[in-house]
Amino acid sequence: MQILRVGLFILSLCVCLTAHASPRVGDKLSSEIKVETDIGIKRIPLPNGEWTTVSTRNLPSTPTFGGSEANKFTELIFAKSHNGIMTHLLYVYLNTTSGVSRYSNELCKKKVEGRFYENKYLADVWEQACLEVHHSAEFLVVSSADKAPWSNVRTELRRSGISYPSSLLNIRYRRYDEKGQWLTYRLSINPMTFGFPDFNGKWANSPWHKDFLGRDSRRMSLMNSVLQAALEIRRTLDWHFMNSTERSPNIAFPLGYESD
Repeated sequence: MQILRVGLFILSLCVCLTAHASPRVGDKLSSEIKVETDIGIKRIPLPNGEWTTVSTRNLPSTPTFGGSEANKFTELIFAKSHNGIMTHLLYVYLNTTSGVSRYSNELCKKKVEGRFYENKYLADVWEQACLEVHHSAEFLVVSSADKAPWSNVRTELRRSGISYPSSLLNIRYRRYDEKGQWLTYRLSINPMTFGFPDFNGKWANSPWHKDFLGRDSRRMSLMNSVLQAALEIRRTLDWHFMNSTERSPNIAFPLGYESD
């Protein structure tokens, strides 16, 4: 009987640990994110430093055409800060169940003028991938920020006493394949970290807009550095996408991107 009790205790402990394999709000992570899926625990690489989980959601299935039933997804958002200021934000969106399906919302289908860089380097119907570098404005200010997940992010940052900028520089990687695997990975950088003043205005009028970057050599230099970082991140994430349950190479920021 004693052996049975010990066995049941160990079993319940394993179930508990398994249930919390994925990050929860408030969790602090470094080097990688672990997410439980139907093919095992996926290990998504994190850039250097300590990251705090500020939002998590399990999302309904995405509509698909053909193949098996639609897949389920999880959405995770992490923040990095220094001296009470948000320096980086990371948005990760991935499938937790798998099935051979073609997603109805094709990646990178819409081109947006004003983006600094766009490359759709896989364009097959059943396998698509793209990399973008662009700026965003009015972060957590526009009406969409009143809805999840951004309302969650805003609440958690404020609760932690962390201020956030209006402008961000973004690296966005997106990919899916014929097996139903999907990954969106968007790394956002606060340009104030590099000594630039925050811009609180419309996207089209931002000094980080591609049409205006040529007027400021320092801004252009930083965007070129962000692009080089994006190309390095793409190589790491391409490796991860094909080996998602194995530990990925680290993502290291060049040119002092670490704020710690």
